[in-house]
Amino acid sequence: MSGDNKKKSRADLTRDLFERHASDIARFLAAKLGRDERAIEDLSQETWARFLRAPPAPVENDVKWLFAIANNVAKEHLYGERRDREHCALPPLRGEDATDGGDPSTQFPDPGPSPEEVAQRHRSQQLLDKAVSRMNPLMRAVYVFRDVRGLSMSETATACRMTEDQVKRLLRQAREHVAKFMAREGEI
Repeated sequence: MSGDNKKKSRADLTRDLFERHASDIARFLAAKLGRDERAIEDLSQETWARFLRAPPAPVENDVKWLFAIANNVAKEHLYGERRDREHCALPPLRGEDATDGGDPSTQFPDPGPSPEEVAQRHRSQQLLDKAVSRMNPLMRAVYVFRDVRGLSMSETATACRMTEDQVKRLLRQAREHVAKFMAREGEI
């Protein structure tokens, strides 16, 4: 028989080995992994692929070597599964248990304003712009310098060439105008 083995090519020997031991490898992996048929099939293929990639160095016992490869493939698979469970498992979302199936979009709300809030702000800004545009130029200047640009009373008075008391009076009138306009338009 050893004379026959020397005459056979490596491909013929591998084919014979596969025909004799493919089901044995599958059963061996099933004993290690349980009944996960897809994993058994994938790992059987990986075992044979590794066997074929190995250099054609002489091996004392091809069957023993094949099962050693299958054992290593199974260990790597089990280690990977354990690692994934331990390191990649996400905690349940707020207010949800593992079977809840909650909607992640409600669990992780967008920190920015909602579309409704953006639309409301836009409408408010348009109304404010409209209210300011209806002020007389001096009142508008006082309102913009103080409430929009944040200038101090004295800076506003200097810019408008008036006293601080005049700025206070015009600012109060401007704020009242804006409040009445916004109330009339349904904003406040």
